[in-house]
Amino acid sequence: MTLAKVRTAHSTARTIWSDIAYPFASLNLKELGGEIMHTIDTENPAGGMMALSKHGQWALPESVESEIEKFDFESDRLPTRWYPAGKNKPIVVDPELAAGRMSIVGTRVTVEIVHDRFFNAKEDIAYIARDLSLKKTDVEEAIKYARAA
Repeated sequence: MTLAKVRTAHSTARTIWSDIAYPFASLNLKELGGEIMHTIDTENPAGGMMALSKHGQWALPESVESEIEKFDFESDRLPTRWYPAGKNKPIVVDPELAAGRMSIVGTRVTVEIVHDRFFNAKEDIAYIARDLSLKKTDVEEAIKYARAA
């Protein structure tokens, strides 16, 4: 996070909440995706968030946070990997693997290959897992994801 963003956030907070002497000490702040956010309604998970470092731009916390959590970021804040089903599932889009197609984490095996072998070639899950050196649970998750997509 740059000093310029911190200064912008502080200036925005001082302008909006002019009656608060120390806004950074008083507001419910957190860093989210490289921005300084203020949660307006902490008791309502669907309540609003404001990006103070973006001059008070509003954000929707549930949708923003849940989607941001599906990405891995490099130190330059650019996303490097996307887990479309969430990080607890073995499905990833990584531009450095499988030509950026949806694949099984840590492999170059695409979800499409697993899907085709299971649904079109009628191969069983255990065989696909053995043949592609995958965990059976990863093959099952790839099939579930492909079916839902």
